[in-house]
Amino acid sequence: MRDRVFPAVRRAIVTHRLLEPGEGVVVAVSGGADSVVLLHCLLRLRADWSLTLHVAHFDHGLREGSHRDARFVEELATSWDVPVTTDAWTREGGPKRSLQAEARRARYRFLGEVAAGLGAAKIALAHHRDDQAETVLLHLLRGSGLRGLRGMLPLRDGRLIRPLLQVGREEIERYAKAYRLSFVEDPSNRDLRYLRNRLRWNLMPVLRREYNPSLPRTLARMAAVVAEEEAYLAERAREAFEALAKVEGTRVCLDLASLRALAPALRRRVIERAVRLCETKGLLALLWMTSITHGWILAWSGRCAEALQVLDRGITFQEGTERKFFVPLTYAAAAEAFLLGGRPEEARRAADRALELALETGERPREALALHVLGEIAAAQRPPDDRAAAAFLERAGALAAELDMRPLLALCRLNLARVRRRTGGREQAEEDLRVARAMFAEMDMRFWLEQTEAERAGGAA
Repeated sequence: MRDRVFPAVRRAIVTHRLLEPGEGVVVAVSGGADSVVLLHCLLRLRADWSLTLHVAHFDHGLREGSHRDARFVEELATSWDVPVTTDAWTREGGPKRSLQAEARRARYRFLGEVAAGLGAAKIALAHHRDDQAETVLLHLLRGSGLRGLRGMLPLRDGRLIRPLLQVGREEIERYAKAYRLSFVEDPSNRDLRYLRNRLRWNLMPVLRREYNPSLPRTLARMAAVVAEEEAYLAERAREAFEALAKVEGTRVCLDLASLRALAPALRRRVIERAVRLCETKGLLALLWMTSITHGWILAWSGRCAEALQVLDRGITFQEGTERKFFVPLTYAAAAEAFLLGGRPEEARRAADRALELALETGERPREALALHVLGEIAAAQRPPDDRAAAAFLERAGALAAELDMRPLLALCRLNLARVRRRTGGREQAEEDLRVARAMFAEMDMRFWLEQTEAERAGGAA
């Protein structure tokens, strides 16, 4: 039994070219069974591959007694004759986004700093097949596209490696037992306040028992196939971008006719490459505006999890500078993505934040947009709060009319029509639809024109 894990690790390293002989490797060790087994396997490879190993442990400080894990890792590394670096997270500022997401970013930053200081080429992470299955399922539930459904990659950014991705949790535990490896249990892994833990301990057992006993293996295999197809699409998108994009000074220009001619899957990826190019060239204002547009496109196309990642980057960039002009707009876009992703409470918080910031800065166009999103959220909740929805949409529409924001005004009229139909104001709803249709047609907003026609047809039926 003890031989199944090590061959899988060695096979992954060779197949995906995770390591080259003579490289330095920082091994992220939490003290749990998976990271201890990973370190043990790499130690078995150390002589044959001439590897230089270094253990790194990051204490997130999110639970009482976590410092004891750091002490365990230090003692383990010393007993195995591997140098070790530990650090503890000191959180800066108040809560802005997910605490776990902030902790994860801090951990990766720490690992990168350790690797850079040592000149190590790779950072080894202990994610395994069950982690992969949970990640894919989480992304599916959040409405991800192919990039999310591919899960975690064996090799990322040329330096993050995951040799255990094709090894299951039970195999890891049997390996640890066979080799009498000591490890620590993190009690927070069973805390059902966290979504991943609820999925792990509540949902996955039901799916395995009632539908597919081999679900983790199945999802991991699917992720590998999706990763190959995503890589193919990414290459086609690169070719398309190079054919239709021009960088002129501080501008990134995309030929609109050529962009529209692309298949939607390629079109979205070309826009994303434009965002990344803006980032690398330091075109911050363009980056922020493009990332907001990109986030909205991803959300409307059902890729809500990816939309939120794009928008979160935008918020992070802006809050680290003195220029926060686009922050309310970014929060409004995030609220839309949360709403379309079926997360109304988070949508409401993001929209409230967008409105708060718009009022603080006096940005009336952002205020109108935030009011519109709040109206959408009130209309979409279960049961709908049609009174609040109408109030928000009417305020947004009045402000949009005053500011000559014609696209937003048309959207307000369309959404007001939907609310009024439910509350019995059919005559006013028909007038709203007539005005919205005329405005969308005049502005050649074909998608929303089709939505308005569909709403009118539904009402007539």
